[in-house]
Parts: sequence; structure tokens; C-alpha cells
Amino acid sequence: MTLDALSSLYGLLGSQPFLLDLVKNKDRVKQRVREMTDVSLAFYDYLYDFLVENGYGQSGSWFQVFCEGKFESVRCDFSIMLSREMFCELEKIKDKGMLLEIVCHKVDDAVLAARTLGPDGLYLMIEPRFSSPDQASHAVDRVYNACR
Repeated sequence: MTLDALSSLYGLLGSQPFLLDLVKNKDRVKQRVREMTDVSLAFYDYLYDFLVENGYGQSGSWFQVFCEGKFESVRCDFSIMLSREMFCELEKIKDKGMLLEIVCHKVDDAVLAARTLGPDGLYLMIEPRFSSPDQASHAVDRVYNACR
């Protein structure tokens, strides 16, 4: 199950109907998310194999990364609407060996994400950039200590 499928359902249904379904029909939503994830991953594999056969083995996405081999960047703008309990129930990225990118606007947000989700599978981007190496080092120490 991916968080990306949640954002897709959110976009298709609209915010209020989708949030109500998450409460009233959680099992059905989870089933649809699984189905959408399976189709998305199957298509991604098909397209990637097609590109490799034709001499193109690189991946790219909206995330500013190009790499050799497969790469998928999951995005879930909708996740802000979930409670911590529901997010933890639906978030299975670490179980699949994937990575969850979170853009944090404050170091405190990065600390909270690391404390809540644990360090495995997290890619934290803290914006705006730090004004000095010492400030960045202090922030990294805070996030690291939150994972202990």
C-alpha cells in the first residue's frame, strides 16, 4: 500500500467524501489503495522494462533526482489530514523497503517525524536552508537524538 494511492483517491473523490469514507468505510478504502498500488507498480515495471529494452535505463520523476535503475518518488499531500494513528496504520513504506520524503519547515517538525515514524525509510528535507554549518549540525543532532 502506498501513500501515493491515498492522494490519488483524495483527488478523485474530493476531500469531504474521502475523509468520510476513511472513517465509515476504512476497509474499502484500504482495498482500493492496495488495488491502485498494485496497478501502479505493475505499470511502472512494464514501462521501465520497455525503456530498458530500448536503451533507456534511467529513472526520473517530479522529485529532482535522476538515477540508474528504478526510482519512484511517493508524494502524499493528503497525509496532513490523517491522525497519527491512521497515518501509522496506512503507512507501510518501511515494510516495503521504500523511502518516505518529508519536507519540514522547522527542525521541530523533523524531530517529530523522526520520533513518530522512526529513522528507517525517512528522507527529511528541512527548508529553508541553514545559515551556517553549526546550525545544520545542531539540527542533525536533534533529529538523531529523537530517533533513540
